[in-house]
Amino acid sequence: LEPILLKQRAAPRLPALQETTKLANPHYLPDVCIKVTLINFTVTTQGLEEQMLGDVVSIEKAELEETKNKIIQSVASDRRKLKQYEDQILDELEAASGNILDNQKVIDSLKKAQSTSGLLANRLREAEEKSQTINEARMQYSPVATRASILYF
Repeated sequence: LEPILLKQRAAPRLPALQETTKLANPHYLPDVCIKVTLINFTVTTQGLEEQMLGDVVSIEKAELEETKNKIIQSVASDRRKLKQYEDQILDELEAASGNILDNQKVIDSLKKAQSTSGLLANRLREAEEKSQTINEARMQYSPVATRASILYF
């Protein structure tokens, strides 16, 4: 690589050296990274715009972006809990012997899961409403994010 780079300095009209790879995250030695410009073309316009929107909103209205992140985390946590209850019920049903209606442990688990799933459904609905409000507020900064992504491409 060194002789090629030296030749490019001597004759600037030589074609540029281009290297492509199918690796998602290629690793190059630090001395190579210093001497060349690496460009990752796997970025999409929409993905970059969403990332820029998040950055702009976190700078302009940090509490809005923080609330959005908390909602995302709480929704994920609630879904995990719901999945745990489902798995627990399935395990208890599998382990139950005889008539399932006579097994008090299974009945208690079903009642607990039902009440909890109702609460979680309400929280998910509230999170969806808050998320819509936050997204409407975030869309005020959409032109800035669009312009930033256009500058990249």
